[in-house]
Amino acid sequence: MPKSVVIPPGSGVPIAPFVPGTLADGVVYVSGTLPFDTQNNVVHVGDAAAQTRHVLETIKRVIETAGGTMEDVTLTRFF
Repeated sequence: MPKSVVIPPGSGVPIAPFVPGTLADGVVYVSGTLPFDTQNNVVHVGDAAAQTRHVLETIKRVIETAGGTMEDVTLTRFF
């Protein structure tokens, strides 16, 4: 099954061997999203709500870069 890497414009270089998103067989997989800026610095230190908003915005950018919208999301898991 072919797959393609999804990297939204303005994304930082990953600090581990992963990418922001992967598109495979019409499904976008997003994993390991952290509250980092483009230089891999933690944003909104001490503010979990702001970090969560930042992570969700990052996920939204991945989905949109792959050609979808947040209304297309059918499954989420937060840890």
